[in-house]
Amino acid sequence: MKKSVLFFCLLSAFAVNTVAQKVTVNVTNIKEAKGNILIGIYNSPVNFAKIGSQIKMVSVPADSETVSVEITDLKEGEYAFTILHDKNANGKCDFNLLGIPKESIGFSNNVKPKLKTPSFNDVKVNVKDSLMLKIKLLTF
Repeated sequence: MKKSVLFFCLLSAFAVNTVAQKVTVNVTNIKEAKGNILIGIYNSPVNFAKIGSQIKMVSVPADSETVSVEITDLKEGEYAFTILHDKNANGKCDFNLLGIPKESIGFSNNVKPKLKTPSFNDVKVNVKDSLMLKIKLLTF
């Protein structure tokens, strides 16, 4: 019995925090109340901002100038958030002939892209305890 209690105490001392953290994402500068706001969440620089490589995707209606989304199932760690105002609700970012997004986009830390998608390290945030992100959409 004493061994199992000691084992449990040692295990608890080295346990990684697995408690879900609450992240509130406030998306601002929504120009039109149509389509959806897509929030992509990434936890690694590998394939950052590539379609289908996010660990979580949240979609909510773009029904006002500001949309607030609560995400309650992320573990403590580093994450990067991408935002897309998918006006035509086709589930992807549409580009013009020059490769410039036709739809508004945003990134955590409000990083403004310069001719290419910013890096994971530029947009990552540390999720520890409750976190509120305010991300302003950019139109090009």
